[in-house]
Amino acid sequence: MQSNEHHTAPVRVLIVDDSPVARRLVECVLVRAGVDVVAQLRDGKRVVETARSVRADVVVLDLEMPERLGDHVVADFLEANVEVGILIYSGASKQGLRLLKASTGDRLPCRVVSKGPGAGGGFEGLSDRLVPLVQELGLEVRQRRAFRAEARPPRNVGLRSSTDAKSSLAETKAHPIANYANAQAPDIGLLVIGVSTGGPEALRQVLTELPSDFPIPVAVVQHMPVGFTGQLAKRLDSLCAVAVKEAQTGDVLEPGRVLIARGGEHLELTRSGVRIRATLTQEAPENDCRPAVDVLFRSAAEACTRGVLAVVLTGMGHDGLEGVRHIRAAGGLSIAQNKDTSVVWGMPGAVVKAGLANEVLALPNISARVIELASGEHPSRKVI
Repeated sequence: MQSNEHHTAPVRVLIVDDSPVARRLVECVLVRAGVDVVAQLRDGKRVVETARSVRADVVVLDLEMPERLGDHVVADFLEANVEVGILIYSGASKQGLRLLKASTGDRLPCRVVSKGPGAGGGFEGLSDRLVPLVQELGLEVRQRRAFRAEARPPRNVGLRSSTDAKSSLAETKAHPIANYANAQAPDIGLLVIGVSTGGPEALRQVLTELPSDFPIPVAVVQHMPVGFTGQLAKRLDSLCAVAVKEAQTGDVLEPGRVLIARGGEHLELTRSGVRIRATLTQEAPENDCRPAVDVLFRSAAEACTRGVLAVVLTGMGHDGLEGVRHIRAAGGLSIAQNKDTSVVWGMPGAVVKAGLANEVLALPNISARVIELASGEHPSRKVI
């Protein structure tokens, strides 16, 4: 991933809703949070054209509108191949919302917020639900656009392909992967996660599956600019059984607690007696990133007297590769997300191609495997 500087401009949002009250409410919530509301529409007839002309990053979209329904608008974006984030803000049934979100797949980053009776929370509640999702979507869309721009030419090698899982497994098996099936599994005392493009959704899938009594601490680097990581941590904390917070210098790593590196600062782990503490620094960027995954992983390998489990999720570039080398050299393990479930298979792909991944797993399988390993079970599977 390249420097975060070009991601710091306010997210540009187009609001589409036939209710003037709903449009005004969403506008007030977003503007107060520093989001740039660039246009509003009362129906779904010209959404794609407007999104292009105003250079919207995110479209806040109602589903039940005259002239053209919201699901048709989503289909229009998919057909036109316009890169935007879709935040569905609707009073439609929860089942319908889930189905629509699922239908976009990885082609359009999508989130859902319900409105109307039952959503609750008033103005402040809406702000808490809406703003973090808009910020996440805006960042993810800009990362996707940057990746596409850097990948042309040649063709977009790192993007998730439409081929079936067999092609990914064949590519993965072409590279040597360490096999711990017949060796003593290390005693895992710390989980560290590195992720970039597509990360907020990947983190949500992994962290929400961890139980409240998860037996080891967790530290995360998600490539994000200043001001975004606090909102990400707050949202994940509201969704997860484990506690999630943005890291601060002096924080103690504890079982069942997740620390997320602050945007613009490296997260280093240091041993203090029997405890491991977090330290935030503004040392030079590594791999054009601050926070950098390599910094976290290297410090984890040095600070943890037990084994470290490194998980490398979707992301552009190769940040985390050298850190995984340190963790493996210290006797730890690594899991890389597979290509088919990655938005960009740069970071996990680099680990796999270097022969440093103990296991290569589809995103939905990672949390269960992490729980097994944290509980002391063998990493007997190499590729899933």
